[in-house]
Amino acid sequence: MRLLKKELIGKDTEILLVETAEMYTVSLCTLNLSAVYSNQLYCNFDDYRQARNFFDILCLLKEQE
Repeated sequence: MRLLKKELIGKDTEILLVETAEMYTVSLCTLNLSAVYSNQLYCNFDDYRQARNFFDILCLLKEQE
């Protein structure tokens, strides 16, 4: 597994683009230390260009206050 890109879109939210031997995964991760929980939503792709496009679109999001 190899981390290709990482983008923080808020104080508790980051987007990751990860490469494995078989696919690319784009993950939207949130962490709330005050409530001690974390969430991860992800989508798998066979093609790097599709994964990178989805990553770039998610990077346009901003965390709500």
